[in-house]
Amino acid sequence: MSLIIGIVFTNRAIVISDGRVKNARTDLVVDEKFDKTRKINDNVILGFSGDREFSLWLLEQFENVCKQDISQLKADHVANIFCKIAQEGVDYRKNLKESLPTNFQMVVAGKNNKGIMALYNFGVPTNFEIKEYIPTAKTFVYSVLSPGTKDIDSIFEKVMTNYPGRELEDYINLLFSKASDMDDSINTNLFMKEI
Repeated sequence: MSLIIGIVFTNRAIVISDGRVKNARTDLVVDEKFDKTRKINDNVILGFSGDREFSLWLLEQFENVCKQDISQLKADHVANIFCKIAQEGVDYRKNLKESLPTNFQMVVAGKNNKGIMALYNFGVPTNFEIKEYIPTAKTFVYSVLSPGTKDIDSIFEKVMTNYPGRELEDYINLLFSKASDMDDSINTNLFMKEI
């Protein structure tokens, strides 16, 4: 699995991932520097975790489905397209003669069709229900996609509480450092997209 975090302010969105990839069948590390973040256009960034081959297939399908100008897509539209394709792909893999389990999650961040910054997440753990988060002038929103290791989901808040007054980059580095100590499917080779 992976650790992906999406953070959205009213005027800024960031998605960060670690770089470790494990083979789903053997649990062996196959890559230490795989970027699990993408910038779709000036309005939308995303991050994904789970099966690498499935995620790459999903990105390819997204490009095939989007016959329109990708540069004009908004975050909510991108989330809906990816969610639909991902759900169909996971269902297809379940129905194969040799069923392929697919762990998959995605976070999409950026301007929605109303022109406001938003954060969306969905995947197998949410049964493909898209969760939407909207920041306010006083608070940012975030979503942590993690391998399900106990306490990693809440570690971002703990890091921010225990180390007040730091820059966001410091919190991100601390989060990934602590998470990689807790789970060997996560490393500290970080990739980030920002709009």
